[in-house]
Amino acid sequence: MLIENKIATSLLSHKLYNKRLTNNYMLYNLNYIN
Repeated sequence: MLIENKIATSLLSHKLYNKRLTNNYMLYNLNYIN
């Protein structure tokens, strides 16, 4: 149970991290275009 919880947490943090990277990339492109 504890190990499964750890895996789920790491997957979630990876998702959030990727989302943040994508947002930063999009903001960067918007600023670059404008």
